[in-house]
Amino acid sequence: MAKTYTVQALGVRRQDDACLAQVVRQAPEGATQTFLAGWPLKAAAGLLLEWVTVADELLAGFAMEDATGTTSKLIDFVPALPHSDLEVEGNILVTATNATYNLLAADLFVNRTLEKGANLLGTSLPGWFIGNTATAAALQTCAFESNQAVPTDASSIPGVGDTDARIRAKLLTSACYFGAVS
Repeated sequence: MAKTYTVQALGVRRQDDACLAQVVRQAPEGATQTFLAGWPLKAAAGLLLEWVTVADELLAGFAMEDATGTTSKLIDFVPALPHSDLEVEGNILVTATNATYNLLAADLFVNRTLEKGANLLGTSLPGWFIGNTATAAALQTCAFESNQAVPTDASSIPGVGDTDARIRAKLLTSACYFGAVS
């Protein structure tokens, strides 16, 4: 029977669910930032700012704490290292509209976007999700797997046909700042 997943904030995990603290780094925050823990970041003039799309800038990492809005305050972040055991876990939804989406077998091992919905987590509560298209991709799906259990089903493993499934994806080298360093 198909399951419906609760839409939750984007998560950053290690493949074996090992402690992220081992890979956390610090860098100064840019002015007037409002990003939240788990949100993607870019680097600009030595400061961390909220990432927008791969067309805007390459991914530098993911915030491990909420922004303070204070210029140059050091914040914890996990660097976006495409060849590491870092994985992004999020709901897969319809790109650009964050509408309900039913998981397909064809959603595994394919490139997908990283998207922001203005009201994803509630009215005026933005959040990030995995989009269902490959245009301007930042991720490649790698597992129908989630840390979120569904109340009506003890299994946390999404299946084909599940609604708003939480899945895992790896970072694409072409989307990452650190992947581009030569």
